[in-house]
Amino acid sequence: MPNVYTQLRAEQVADRLGISLSTFNRLIKTETSFPKPIKYSSRWVAWFELEVNDWILRKAAEQRGVEPEVLLSHLREIAPQSEQQSEQFNQIGAA
Repeated sequence: MPNVYTQLRAEQVADRLGISLSTFNRLIKTETSFPKPIKYSSRWVAWFELEVNDWILRKAAEQRGVEPEVLLSHLREIAPQSEQQSEQFNQIGAA
């Protein structure tokens, strides 16, 4: 079970989204639905990992025209297959 208190710095969020830090800074200024950061000081901010993951899921579901719960269910169904395929690949490489 994930830790609900895990926080990500801006660089980590940008990396998770696959974008540069400058693009991320533009995104948080323009995307009103993006989670608000926790501001510890003027130069130290962080985002809850679960809120960032939820935003990513909602964006993906919106673009696919499905409810987030439907997409999450689908991702959970295919996750074990991906892990199993990865294990099979590793076994082949070790042989």
